[in-house]
Amino acid sequence: MLHQGDAVAKADAAMAAALNADDGYGPGAFDADAFRRDGFGRDPAFSALVAKVEGAIVGYAMTYPGYGSISASRGLHLADLFVDPGARGRGVGRALMAAVARVCRDGGGGWVSWTVLAGNIRSRAFYERIGATVDRPELACYSLEGPALGKLAGG
Repeated sequence: MLHQGDAVAKADAAMAAALNADDGYGPGAFDADAFRRDGFGRDPAFSALVAKVEGAIVGYAMTYPGYGSISASRGLHLADLFVDPGARGRGVGRALMAAVARVCRDGGGGWVSWTVLAGNIRSRAFYERIGATVDRPELACYSLEGPALGKLAGG
């Protein structure tokens, strides 16, 4: 028997893999076990919201908390937003983003931030339609991971 939590974990993992594919990446390491392990417990790494249409999970938003020293304020970083292609254009993405905004506001936050691949024109147009702006086009997005992270941490 499949429990509700298992269904959500499996659906989120499948949608994360679909998002990675949409962005031109492989499926990634995020799976249902990672969802359960990292999204719950005493110190969850993220929070996830799911959208359902007619009882089926068709989208999700994953966030993690942040703090901005410039504004001295709390906020949320949006890690993922995905809507199943068959449910796009029906307000699901807008509903998920509105829910993220409410969670941020209700938790005392003042901002939500995220990154979008430069070539993802459809997503960028969606975000602009809901009122988002590119804060700092002069900034580049960097990451430190894998061997480079280990090398820096070890030395």
